[in-house]
Amino acid sequence: MFNLKMIPKFHLRKDINDTILFKKSYKRFSVNDGENLTMYYVHPTDTLLPYAIYPYEGDRYGGRVERVDMYNIKKDIFISVQLLTRNTWDKEAQNLFDFNEFIIKNANKNLFLWLNYIFQKTMYRKLWRIPP
Repeated sequence: MFNLKMIPKFHLRKDINDTILFKKSYKRFSVNDGENLTMYYVHPTDTLLPYAIYPYEGDRYGGRVERVDMYNIKKDIFISVQLLTRNTWDKEAQNLFDFNEFIIKNANKNLFLWLNYIFQKTMYRKLWRIPP
């Protein structure tokens, strides 16, 4: 959900009436693919966050997808996911984003070290005629 570029079956969407939940107004649309009925709630805002649920569709509706309600018709299961924003981050969230930033900054260096390791291991096997 956080890393998908597009909502599955987005071309089947239907815009529905706006609503107010927890004192916030939302634009809504639904996707019914026969197996799942999914409702998406988009809060109109221009605030940028380092994370988002389906950011492409949020931009398309002029806001941020903050809630997704899904009902699986065949299995009779209801799932609801809501993005809760905060003014401050807790320690665990800060550690997670710091770690992700570290990985991104060091990706090229780590890739080089890994490739160098594989190359040396391969050359060692060839030099000593060790089967893989």
